[in-house]
Amino acid sequence: MINYVFDILMAMLVALSLLPLIPSKYWWIRGVEFVRLQIICLQVAVVGLFMLISYPWAFFDYLVLSLISSAILYQLVIILPHTRFAKKQVKNASLSEKNTVTLLHANVLMTNKKTEDCLSMIKQCNPDIVLLVETDEFWQTNLHALEADYPQKLYCPQDNTFGMMLYSKFPFTQHQIDYLVKQHVPSFLVGIQLPTKTGETLELRLSCIHPEPPAPSACDYTEVSSKPRDKELDILAKNLQKNTKPYIVMGDLNDVAWSRSTKRFQKISGLLDPRRGRGLYNTFHASHWWLRYPLDHLFHTEHFKVRKIERLPHFGSDHFPLLIQLAY
Repeated sequence: MINYVFDILMAMLVALSLLPLIPSKYWWIRGVEFVRLQIICLQVAVVGLFMLISYPWAFFDYLVLSLISSAILYQLVIILPHTRFAKKQVKNASLSEKNTVTLLHANVLMTNKKTEDCLSMIKQCNPDIVLLVETDEFWQTNLHALEADYPQKLYCPQDNTFGMMLYSKFPFTQHQIDYLVKQHVPSFLVGIQLPTKTGETLELRLSCIHPEPPAPSACDYTEVSSKPRDKELDILAKNLQKNTKPYIVMGDLNDVAWSRSTKRFQKISGLLDPRRGRGLYNTFHASHWWLRYPLDHLFHTEHFKVRKIERLPHFGSDHFPLLIQLAY
């Protein structure tokens, strides 16, 4: 009897592994992509327990074991390119490359009131560019002190968890707020002058996005699918197809690095992921060690190499901040 229980459980875990292959936008299908690592751990634990307590095995047991072993291997093939065991997609910057830009991204969690902790973190890291999402007017007011160090800024505070605030030490050459898919979900497009050691300047184009999550907790409860997120990523990717300038896209994509939609975004846009081959850098959920995956991202063109990537300590948000230093 115990064998049948394990067989059913393992068959369900195999089906769960394959669920994202269904070409559907429903949140409960797309959401399985987020927890592939957790599913692998659960599959390995179930197989190990089964092998310990259920011997001898019948033919059907061997069949299910073969299926779940194949499912584990399939999941590992998807995850491993984003770990330290894979080849780096972006080269390391050498110490001789002095032109660098440091970017910090943090989803502050709108209901989080620990603005002083956020300020302290930013001052300690001293990045050149700061993007904060889920910011409302409370956050804008309480981070006013940043304006002394960051003369260039772009604000779009909102009380629906889709507000954004951008700070830069370097001059803006352009800045605009767009609404690519929905009127309550803004995105930023900014031109920034980066200084060089030769005294010249380099113009960086920066897109900041925070699309709706594929979950019923989204702002628009009538749309509980990944369609808005996927559409926003597609629009941005297609806008970048003919781009030849240094470009960075960063934000809380509400998507994981190995998902179908993020892979499609990279393929169309041609942007690189500096974390590939360096680690997962899971940024969510900061309070649950057993339920973490990379939701916060930065992608860039071939104009950059990586000097440093660091996941910073959390400051009351459900996300960890992400700090990345690039050489150009």
